[in-house]
Amino acid sequence: MISMDFEGSDDRAASVASLQPFEEGVAEFYDSYLVPILFEPYASEMAIVAER
Repeated sequence: MISMDFEGSDDRAASVASLQPFEEGVAEFYDSYLVPILFEPYASEMAIVAER
């Protein structure tokens, strides 16, 4: 019983550790691809408004 509990916690720690870089990659993806796509059309309009 005790050894199984330890194994379970090890598996959870390993999955959390492997998830960390993945989440950073997703955040990087959002910053580099999604944000420019979503806000690029508004950026040009904002620049025009700011010039006035």
